[in-house]
Amino acid sequence: MADWRQARDIYTKILYLDVDQKKQQEVQRALAVIAEALDEPDEAMDRYKKVVQLDAGDIDAIQALARLYVTVARWKDALEVYEQ
Repeated sequence: MADWRQARDIYTKILYLDVDQKKQQEVQRALAVIAEALDEPDEAMDRYKKVVQLDAGDIDAIQALARLYVTVARWKDALEVYEQ
């Protein structure tokens, strides 16, 4: 678990660098995956939302977000994501 936390610290620092939108999207996705691994669904959902804000057509992030909503029983949110 410590490795996941170290990875999160590194990726978080990358966000503070002057990186382009594509790199921000990749880092946000990595942070979402790390949050899932650490069993932090709220953090993962926030990160996937940021990925979708950067690229509204990112199907993988949309599906992951919907899956997490279902996992935490946020049915209305899941339905809204699926209807996009």
